[in-house]
Amino acid sequence: LPEAAGRLMVEVHFYDPGQFCGTFDSSGPKAYYYWGCSNHGPNHNPTWGEESYMSSEFAKLKDTYASKGFPVIIGEYGAQQRKMPAEQDQAKHDASVKYFYQCVNEYAVNNGAIAFAWDTNYVGGLNTEVGSFTIIDRASCKLVGTNAMEGIKAGVAIGIWGGQ
Repeated sequence: LPEAAGRLMVEVHFYDPGQFCGTFDSSGPKAYYYWGCSNHGPNHNPTWGEESYMSSEFAKLKDTYASKGFPVIIGEYGAQQRKMPAEQDQAKHDASVKYFYQCVNEYAVNNGAIAFAWDTNYVGGLNTEVGSFTIIDRASCKLVGTNAMEGIKAGVAIGIWGGQ
């Protein structure tokens, strides 16, 4: 369409690996409770989808779109903050959530994209094994997803716009 010339942008969603993020097989024996090579726990560790995978996926966005002048947004992404079962390592899960958000934002910025975290505003799942994507409780105007927010701020701070 001639009226659309110069007006195209790209939006993607990112929830890989789904077993960690909470989008599929995220409970029971197939769940990944940990993410990032330095955050592995006693079990429930990813068999795919960690740093190198994320980095290569975001580089594809730069190579295919951002480098050609198309604006790119990651319109939603996230990982559920969960309460770990007693036999699991809560501190490593918390560090995994923070690091996941950090990497999404760092790699997005490095590849010319802007990332928008998915925030469901459902605080009921925060202290359960089901988990929650909530970062800000909008009813109380309080930060409840501390790990996610710390990761977002860290990733944006260390990212280099467009990888330059």
